Amino acid sequence: MEVILLGATGSIGTSALEVVKKQPDKFRITAISANRNIDSLLKIALEFRVPKVIVTDKNAPGIEKLKELDDAEIFTGIEAAADICATDSAGIVLNAVVGSAGYLPTKRALLSGKTVALANKETMVSYGEVINQILAAGKGRIIPVDSEHSAVFQLLENKKKEELEKIILTASGGPLRNHRDPANATVEEVLRHPTWNMGSKITVDSASLANKGLEVIEAARLFNVDSSKIDVIVHPSSVIHSFVELKDGSIVAQLAHPDMKLPIQYALNYPRRQNRQIKRLSLRDVSPLEFFDPDKEKFPLLSYAYEALDTGGTMPAVFNAVNEEAVSLFLGKKIKFGEINTLVRRTMDLHKAVSAEENAILEADKWARKQILIYSEKT
Repeated sequence: MEVILLGATGSIGTSALEVVKKQPDKFRITAISANRNIDSLLKIALEFRVPKVIVTDKNAPGIEKLKELDDAEIFTGIEAAADICATDSAGIVLNAVVGSAGYLPTKRALLSGKTVALANKETMVSYGEVINQILAAGKGRIIPVDSEHSAVFQLLENKKKEELEKIILTASGGPLRNHRDPANATVEEVLRHPTWNMGSKITVDSASLANKGLEVIEAARLFNVDSSKIDVIVHPSSVIHSFVELKDGSIVAQLAHPDMKLPIQYALNYPRRQNRQIKRLSLRDVSPLEFFDPDKEKFPLLSYAYEALDTGGTMPAVFNAVNEEAVSLFLGKKIKFGEINTLVRRTMDLHKAVSAEENAILEADKWARKQILIYSEKT
């Protein structure tokens, strides 16, 4: 099977390459992308003999190094990635692009009838209503790659929608769960995740619970349920990736060693399961399993995400966009960690949500980012 891998140099992309290596007779990578990491992109292109290489940041330093790839075509820009997703012969696109830039490749891939293994949650958060219209028209298919949504996808397989009572997403609690003063946590503290090895943006989101908020919105769109059917519980060891409660009172769970290779392998091989590529889970070694309610006072972004979902329209896109920009400011040490909450709250309060048409979502996204720019210039 031919695969397009977007976001090849990130943590998801790296895990995907490990999965592909273990099944060399099954998969061939026809295109890869990275935003700015040219050295890693070059190495991957050479190792996997990738014929199409995309740099989404047209101004990425060192891009001239890709001239070493005599047998590959070089493309720049997210639009080029989207074009390749629409026209390449690959049957599946693994989209691990970070941020709302992942929407356009997802859309074009689905419209061309491809399967999208989706690790870019912002696609469904901001543009979920548009994407669901495409899926409802019989165009393409999405298999979620986020560990939580992959778990729910597996748990709901062969079950009827009317049997579902509740989706329960688990959260690790992030690196600040027991921090005395999370509002003033340093960048170094925030990036020290106790369970998962992820990129910096998603690690900050994990610390603030914004990531879990984004996952709540994504789950609502992926599984066509409203917010009342989605719950979040903190499970620090990240052994149980999600639960599903059924109408007869049964609660079923998906457990595995916390390793992204499993949901990636599942998505690429769906509907078949392949031999294990991750560490075997020993229940004796991981017990006891602990669960806590999330602290929504210390970490209010989870509540804001529910509010954005219930408001609907363009509000989820605003929640996502302002959080993206605020996280960038925090990583650049221009604002404190607690100011991420303040900026999201302030911007959501200013926004008047409208129907989630594509152009309206784009405008709301731009507007939200402009609010953060105005704030950062003032401070």
